[in-house]
Formats: sequence, structure tokens, C-alpha cells
Amino acid sequence: LIDNVKEIISVPPVEKLPFKAKPIANPVNKPENNEIVNISIFSTSKKSQTLGLIKEIINDDFTSSGFELEYCSTEDTIGNDWVVESFNAMIDFVNNNDGEAFREGISNYVCLDRTIDSILYTWLINANDNTAKNILWTTYDGLHWFSSMYDMDGTWGISWNGMQNTISPQNFWNKVSGPNNLWVKILENFQTEIRQRYLELRLNIFSAENLKNSFREFMGTIPSFIYESDKAKWTESPSIKWGTLEYIENYIDMAITTIDNYFN
Repeated sequence: LIDNVKEIISVPPVEKLPFKAKPIANPVNKPENNEIVNISIFSTSKKSQTLGLIKEIINDDFTSSGFELEYCSTEDTIGNDWVVESFNAMIDFVNNNDGEAFREGISNYVCLDRTIDSILYTWLINANDNTAKNILWTTYDGLHWFSSMYDMDGTWGISWNGMQNTISPQNFWNKVSGPNNLWVKILENFQTEIRQRYLELRLNIFSAENLKNSFREFMGTIPSFIYESDKAKWTESPSIKWGTLEYIENYIDMAITTIDNYFN
């Protein structure tokens, strides 16, 4: 990237880039010779005004703390916008239905299979800060919603500051119960479906070897001298202790064993 950065920043012209992108220069240390160079990238901040988003507070009863919705509006009147109506319809159904009524009707508002995958994935990687917030809600047709995660700096037993996380997979559900009413009711009403899906995923995507290989391949793309330079520069960084491949591989084994025992 450093050797080819001049080619990268030469196209396209700034004024033709979408979403008001602009070049951002960052000083970067080249570990092999400690040379300071500027790396320029085209980027844009995720701000409402930059992307033309409208921000609105919606239904505070869905999660323990409520949340705000940022969305692209195509209507003059925010209150009549399809996205607000559709999202509130989903929230109202979840909050006002239980048991058989919930089981029979939730698929009219939520992509159930995708939501079950999100629950299992969040549990496996112990994304304990992504159960009520740090969720992107997505719809492909304006009617059915599912969740995806972002801001995943607290996963695999490591906190955002690089320290070891005290919330283990064993007590993960205690954190889920309460903050996310949708997930709580899916856990209560679709236990058989969740177990079946987990067993399917364990055969391939959630296998220990597949998960470990993903980390090995990713970390293997970074030359060893980069790691050594980083350790030398940030000697007090807690992630040097907890962010190692060995730690993550051991955590994967522990997490899988915990969830296997739960469903067995």
C-alpha cells in the first residue's frame, strides 16, 4: 500500500467522488526503517449531515435504553416516511405479542433465520456490547428487518481497551435478557429452531478449525516485523497479552465448548 499510494490517490478526481468524500492524510511509521510517511485515503465520516440522513428517536420500549434511528428520507414529512412506519410496526408487534401469537406473526416483520444467526454469532464471539446497541437494522423489502453488528471492538473475550473481558460465554444470556426484547422473545419461543441452526453451523462455519484458520490466515498476511515493531512501541498495551493468536484460539475452544454444553 505504501509503495503504491500515489497511484491509489490519483483516481478518481475528488469532486466526482460520492458522499462528499475527501482525502485524509495520516502519518504512518514504516516499521522496517522507522521512516515516517503520509498515507492518504479517500474517506467520509459517518455523520448525518454528510450522508443526508434524518435522525429521529423511536419507540423507547424496544430496548432498555431506547435508541435513535438514522435513515435516508424520501418523503417531505418525516412522520409519514415508510422506514419509520415499518420499523415501528415491527417494534409494536414485538412489544405487544407473546407465546403463540408471537410465534405465528413475527415472520411478518423479521427475517427469523437471519436474526437467529445474529443471536448465535453474537454469542459465539461474545460481542457483549452488541446486544442492544451497536446494531445496524437492515431491510431488503421495507417490511422484514434483521440485525447486523458494527463497532466490534469488544469480542472474543477482549474489551475495547485491549483488556480481558470479564463477561464470559457462560453468563452471556444474562446480559441479553432485558436489553433486547426481540432477542429475548425469540430465545423463549424458538428454542428448537435455534438449536437446530447451531448444530448446522457447527459442521462448517462454526467449527473450531474454520474459526481458527480465519484468524491464522488474516494474521498471517501481516509480516512478523510489524508485530515486533508494534510490541516495541506500545510496551504497556494490554492487547499485547490478550490479543495473541494463542489466546484467541484458546478462547474459541472455550466458547464452543460452553455453547455445545448449553444445547446438549
